Amino acid sequence: MNIRKKPRIGLVFGGPSMESSISCISAQAIWQQIDQEHFSPVALAWSKNRNFYASNDIKELILHPNDPNRANIDCSGTPQNISDLELDLIFSIVHGHGGEDGVLQGFFQTIGLKVLGAGVLGSAICFHKDICKRVLQSHDLPVVPWVTVSRGKPFPANMDIAFPVFVKPAASGSSVAVSKVNCAEDLIEAMETAFVECKDILIEQGLKARELECAYLLGKASGIGEITTSHEFYSWEAKYVDPHGAQIILKAQLPDNIKERIRELTIKACEALKVEDFARVDFFYDEEAAKVYINEINTLPGFTSISMFPQLWEEEGISFKEQISKLINSVLPK
Repeated sequence: MNIRKKPRIGLVFGGPSMESSISCISAQAIWQQIDQEHFSPVALAWSKNRNFYASNDIKELILHPNDPNRANIDCSGTPQNISDLELDLIFSIVHGHGGEDGVLQGFFQTIGLKVLGAGVLGSAICFHKDICKRVLQSHDLPVVPWVTVSRGKPFPANMDIAFPVFVKPAASGSSVAVSKVNCAEDLIEAMETAFVECKDILIEQGLKARELECAYLLGKASGIGEITTSHEFYSWEAKYVDPHGAQIILKAQLPDNIKERIRELTIKACEALKVEDFARVDFFYDEEAAKVYINEINTLPGFTSISMFPQLWEEEGISFKEQISKLINSVLPK
């Protein structure tokens, strides 16, 4: 009797960025939802010292597994040679630098492994906010007005942006080093904070707008969710430090034409940016002007049980486990 071998799925998490702890939380949630009757998951932790550690039990690789601010990789074991694992597919949930910018995707492709999600090009474009905006703009997709400033280069003379503004690193995630600036006197300090993270920074027009999110899964767009916050904006602290800093609304109350516009823009943005398989697209909705703007495309959104992406698809009748199975099956050979 010929028993078909279950595909071995390498679930990669951790990484060198300050978002490593969030990656650990996401990975544990995905691990619990992988259908182990059909797939054989292998936990693959990427430590800050750039080593990989493997286990058939993800719990063996994470310290402080339930704390989103302290969870990290247990490096006490022996580093793993990935080629020895005989993996069929990589499912990376490494957030931030090294994980979302195409670097890890390129590494795995170089050693002959298929990678789920956005590839090198799509990941790199979406992670650099200035390049991402330029590509979206070239496809006539709406983005918030901005200027880009590079460390050591002259300040743009044609900056036609009024306060308040948001200052953010061009290449970073989870609102790391992002500041809201209400007056010119505070601009330099905010720029210096952002320059710590990246040599290019964005100064973006502040809007009085609602923050909306839509999930992209295999060519389709979900319903629309909304984020509200008690903070001045949806900062790192609001997301991960203050347990009451933000509220997720899974069914945003919007006019039907705005819902359709957001779903349409979600698909168009992912196509323009060469984003495959899945992503979360974030929007600003200016109610007074009835305008929708694309804020950013997150090619590796949070996958915790309370994250927006899985919950939006659960609202559409697709369970968390089904989402993971659909994604894996879409990439594995038929």
